[in-house]
Amino acid sequence: MSKTHQSTTRNSTFSDIFTVPSKAYIVLSPKTFVVANEGEIRGKKIVDVGCGMFHFMLLSSEGKLYGYGDNSYGAVGTGSNSDAVWDPSAVRGETDGRRIVSMAGGFHHSIVLDDTGTVFTYGWNYCNQLGTGDFVDRRKSVKIDYSGILSGKIITQISCGSLFSLLLSSAGEVYSFGDNKYGQLGYGDGVQNTTVAINSTGILYGKRIASIASGFGFSIIIDYDGVAYGFGYNLNWREIGINSRIEYASSPVAVYTEGALAGMKISQAACGFIASYFLSSNGDIFSSGSNQ
Repeated sequence: MSKTHQSTTRNSTFSDIFTVPSKAYIVLSPKTFVVANEGEIRGKKIVDVGCGMFHFMLLSSEGKLYGYGDNSYGAVGTGSNSDAVWDPSAVRGETDGRRIVSMAGGFHHSIVLDDTGTVFTYGWNYCNQLGTGDFVDRRKSVKIDYSGILSGKIITQISCGSLFSLLLSSAGEVYSFGDNKYGQLGYGDGVQNTTVAINSTGILYGKRIASIASGFGFSIIIDYDGVAYGFGYNLNWREIGINSRIEYASSPVAVYTEGALAGMKISQAACGFIASYFLSSNGDIFSSGSNQ
């Protein structure tokens, strides 16, 4: 086992804050990940992890969320005004007393889901990626704006990209909010900085969605028939899985199903920075996008 580089000391550089096994710029194979079991997470059993571009989230078995990393816009959610939170610290705000079950991180914002299906966000809100209906950054967690089309909705899945967020409801409806410069909201070119229902129009009209996933500037969603759809940024890498190098798709388009995916039903998808991964119902994994 390689020597582990611990990086929660305050004289570390920003690139060290993620406690990876080395300072290598690129890690091409799995490495042991170590977070010091001290401070606020001493004795806690960590059951899930999440990350944004420059910050990390740790979820304990008790449903309590901790964060650390770049806090320039409050993406760590501790309420601290400092630009960095070096040690895992409890997320504070309207999530206090809530049992968190899922979390996701964007460029400088975070989105979390509790066990009642309620969504909270914090961090940078440059284009309403927090879903609060304004452009005010939050350094503590706040509940998203549930007026309008989200009224009474129970959310079961969340995801987010660089400057946008996606929600999946218990009824199989997909909602998005934030930046739409490259079609990230999946609702055409005519919307920006607002909350929209993706499968209320177009190719997804009337379809029930089973899962959602987001990359840096794009998303992949899967319906209950095992069909995958992509939308958002696509130029050069084809990360949304279509057989075209169009710059972006502002509305969902079906993932290319000839060739390797012919006859396949997709059960799950995951997105990286500029790549997508598809798990078929028979256990095969396929990918599209950049291999850099």
